[in-house]
Amino acid sequence: MSNNNTNEIRLFSNMQIRYHKHIIHVIMFLIITGTLLVSPAFS
Repeated sequence: MSNNNTNEIRLFSNMQIRYHKHIIHVIMFLIITGTLLVSPAFS
């Protein structure tokens, strides 16, 4: 007897989750590099 009854609801597809994680990584990269540009220690 196979159990195909699952109570899982998917709000986002795998592509949407990967895209969101990619955007987070890009924003973190831009924040880190931008901080170095405005820091007086690196001028």
